[in-house]
Amino acid sequence: MPTKISLMKNPDKIIMNPDDVNEVIEAILTKCGFTVVRGTAHSEVDIRARKSDIELIVESRGNQAYKNRGTDIVFDSAQLDIQLSEQVTQIMRFQQTISTNHKTIFVMANPEISRLTERVRKISKGLDKLGILRLWVGDFDQIHIEGPDYIREQLKELL
Repeated sequence: MPTKISLMKNPDKIIMNPDDVNEVIEAILTKCGFTVVRGTAHSEVDIRARKSDIELIVESRGNQAYKNRGTDIVFDSAQLDIQLSEQVTQIMRFQQTISTNHKTIFVMANPEISRLTERVRKISKGLDKLGILRLWVGDFDQIHIEGPDYIREQLKELL
């Protein structure tokens, strides 16, 4: 069940739905010279961004449902677990189905809140083996990048 930030013992510092996350990622990538295309359907890639010979495939999630935008209602812990599981599964589907002539980097993007970062850290070695980069959107639209060094460095060179 959704919960109110005001009732949480350790409240999330930021509230974002997937569109909010995508807007920040799109703005940063565009500013860095990427050509960005946003998906419009639920089953499509949220963001495809290309620069040089690199293409990013970004799947985003948030800590708030679209219908609760503008409120302090966020996902509870069980809902975050479901969101994370669906996100990783969707990226794995994209890894199997997307074909491109460019070097592809698969990215999961989320708001940088402790409830999510803690969950992702518990599976980070598995995500590294799958070659999935993590982009965390924090306060003031700052991003933090985690993942395998060789992939992280490729992306940092383009940012």
